[in-house]
Amino acid sequence: MQKLAACVQISGPIESTYRWKGNVETAQEWLCVIKTRASLFKKVEAAIKKLHPYETPEIIATPIINGSKEYLQWIDDELQ
Repeated sequence: MQKLAACVQISGPIESTYRWKGNVETAQEWLCVIKTRASLFKKVEAAIKKLHPYETPEIIATPIINGSKEYLQWIDDELQ
C-alpha cells in the first residue's frame, strides 16, 4: 500500500462545462478532495494520471491554512 492519502472525499456526480480543443464540452464528473502532504503531491499526481481517463485531468493543490491540531496530526499519522 502506497499511503498517498489520509482520506479521499468524493462528491458527485456533478456536471462540468468546459472548453476542450476548440469545443465547449459538458461531462458528468466526480470531484475528489485528496488529503495528503505537499511532499507527496508528485506521487499523487502520477497516480491520478496513470488511472484517470482524461488526457488532462484537473489536478490542483490547495494549501491548508490552518486546522485543528488533532486533525492535522491524524493526517500526518496516516501518511507514515
